[in-house]
Amino acid sequence: MTTTLAAISGHDYWTIALVIGLVAALIVATLLTVLIITVRSIERSVDGLLDVAGGVGANTDNTPHPQRPRRCWGKSSTKPSSRTGT
Repeated sequence: MTTTLAAISGHDYWTIALVIGLVAALIVATLLTVLIITVRSIERSVDGLLDVAGGVGANTDNTPHPQRPRRCWGKSSTKPSSRTGT
């Protein structure tokens, strides 16, 4: 019984290892490219959201604040006193 692996020389093993390494490097480069594209897309989306949030903040900056209702006066220290002389 003969094995074909025994017929492969050291040079052939190095060639196989280099081909496997080249394929792995190409896969890593492809994945890094996909990652960079995805990160740039997310960054553009975040920039758009920050622009919208800044606009909303600028719009709410000028809205009048309503007065506190009287029923809340009992909970604060600035309650108007209905009793005089105490």
